[in-house]
Amino acid sequence: MKKFLGSFLLLAFMFTVLLGGQVSAGTNTGTTGSIDLSDLDLTDLKPGDVIEGDGFQLRQLSDEQLEKELGYSLPEEKMSVMAQQCATGSTAFTRGLTTDGPTSYRPVVNIYTELCLNDDNQYVIESIQSINIDATDGGVVKGVSGNTEASALNNGKTLFYVVDGYWYNNTTTTTGTTGGFTTPVASATFNASDTTNYFGYTYQSDNIILFN
Repeated sequence: MKKFLGSFLLLAFMFTVLLGGQVSAGTNTGTTGSIDLSDLDLTDLKPGDVIEGDGFQLRQLSDEQLEKELGYSLPEEKMSVMAQQCATGSTAFTRGLTTDGPTSYRPVVNIYTELCLNDDNQYVIESIQSINIDATDGGVVKGVSGNTEASALNNGKTLFYVVDGYWYNNTTTTTGTTGGFTTPVASATFNASDTTNYFGYTYQSDNIILFN
């Protein structure tokens, strides 16, 4: 029995080394909870406005700023689904991500949304326009392979997101498959160009509450 157990532990150790020490998917590395923004007044947001919070940033972008940041243009009919009732441009929610890597590194996820007035005269999320990950932190750039999802819940009063990905040194990131952009539920995958130099792992989700 002891011989069998010793062999099993040795195999388990070798398997971990071969994986580069990667942790199991689903291990929470960041905050999983709620961010309450219901005290903020979103009615007068205009392009260039920035609201800072604890670990997050809310930015209002013009259509031109959005196109420059994304690197592509949204279809003209999707730029404003309800132009007369929607905030000008795009509202970007930026959230810092935590990794379990050996050194301090703080990338961010950007979720671009369209806010429109509901029947209660509240600006709620009409659609998710796009999702991206900024892998640059203080000049340090890493690559990420993983999945992201963002959803407008509670009739657009709550933004839920989840990021699940592995980070690698000395590489870059490309966007893989995307789905649901300009709808209330959207997702995107990201691929590191080189996965030989493992750094760390992120699993993080939050509910961002605009209105209770």
